[in-house]
Amino acid sequence: MQRVWHMNLTADLELESPRKTLSASTLRTAERFAPRAASLLVPRGDRVWDGRSELHDASELEGRAFCPTPRVLARFAAADVCTRPAPSLDVLRATNDRAFCAALGRTLPRAHGLTCRSELRLGPGEWLLKRAFGFAGRGQRAVRAPLTESDERWLAASLRLGGVEVEPCVELLREVGSPGYIEGERVRVGDPVEQFCVAGVWRESRRLEPGDLADDVAASLRGAAREVGHALRERGYFGPFGVDAYLYRLRSLDTPRWNLRSEINARYSMGWALGWSTRPDL
Repeated sequence: MQRVWHMNLTADLELESPRKTLSASTLRTAERFAPRAASLLVPRGDRVWDGRSELHDASELEGRAFCPTPRVLARFAAADVCTRPAPSLDVLRATNDRAFCAALGRTLPRAHGLTCRSELRLGPGEWLLKRAFGFAGRGQRAVRAPLTESDERWLAASLRLGGVEVEPCVELLREVGSPGYIEGERVRVGDPVEQFCVAGVWRESRRLEPGDLADDVAASLRGAAREVGHALRERGYFGPFGVDAYLYRLRSLDTPRWNLRSEINARYSMGWALGWSTRPDL
């Protein structure tokens, strides 16, 4: 049976508001990144589907998705394409929410979460507010104290959608992602993959060569990803996942340090397939 993939890169926004219709500009952003993301994820010989065109040989296909949301599973079902079992919407929402990552322990100094405006604590300097879900750098806002009227409106709208995470803005020196896979009781972790982003928006992924990362750093990244994998499994998630991390400075004279778990993606992630010599999902 041949695999056919749907690159629903807007999955996080569907998880944020499952019934919301996505704007044309959001869909265009996803369509711009989809070909490159597919070139890194979809194995040679598999097909990529836009979710709209007719699939004439549907009975001979197995549907795969960047993230198996109800919307993309319904598209496959409407096209008579079979799919594998997938985590429930509740599990997908819970594990992709930034609060899930924070619950494992916040990894930046003075970072904190909000469920109401009165919990906001901003010190000197620039801070980053992050909505529970985001996509291609969206759902984030850099602010300083005191907040402007525009900042306050953004924060109020974000709190209506869910919790907000607050982090100090840092200087990013290097970004990596560690791929993982959960099947039954087993949690597997691949090798870290270098990520290249501009203003929080992914542009490229690269396989790391031996020696590109110090052995202790690579081991720490894999250990953090394995810890995440077990937490995801306990919450009921299974399938592919990714853990983002980065080397940063908090101030210009600060010693660089690693944030080993900046974000959790309970789905495929950009460059996920580059971290495996033999993929566990095929």
